[in-house]
Amino acid sequence: MGNTLAVLNKGLSDVLNLSFTDVKFTTRPLFPVSKIQNSNWVSGFVEGKGNFMVMLKKNPSHKSGIQVALRFKVTQHNRDVEFMKSFVDFFGCGYCYIGEDCVDFVVTKFSDITDIILPFPFFSKYPLHGCKRLDFLDLLLVVEIMQSKAHITGQGLERIRTIKSGMNRGRCV
Repeated sequence: MGNTLAVLNKGLSDVLNLSFTDVKFTTRPLFPVSKIQNSNWVSGFVEGKGNFMVMLKKNPSHKSGIQVALRFKVTQHNRDVEFMKSFVDFFGCGYCYIGEDCVDFVVTKFSDITDIILPFPFFSKYPLHGCKRLDFLDLLLVVEIMQSKAHITGQGLERIRTIKSGMNRGRCV
């Protein structure tokens, strides 16, 4: 679950160090924040490093043979573990996964996503913009399909595949 942007915090590569020998490094000051200050911060972090994801997994125990799973994730550098744990407190759901370079706040439980993360009043009052807003709206469409049980039909699964293909990196490169 590594984050490619987190490697920026490891300093310059050997090649760059040799090319820029006159560069003087300074210690980056830490401004530890251990909790979310307000709801606007949540939208800001979701906009910056958040992700609304639809996953399709083969699962023979499902009628269609395909399991549709949803995930909401926010990623930060692992120096911000305590801050990211405050997302669990803020939303009252999810968990933090601590990787080598990053920490993820993750919500996968369907009812938590539909009842806590996606309720439109929150993101209406603290709106997302651009691609993240479009990914959010697409996830709402997938939730509607799932709540109507259409995801267990071939037509419903195909609609979800189409929506999924346009989300995240499929939409914004």
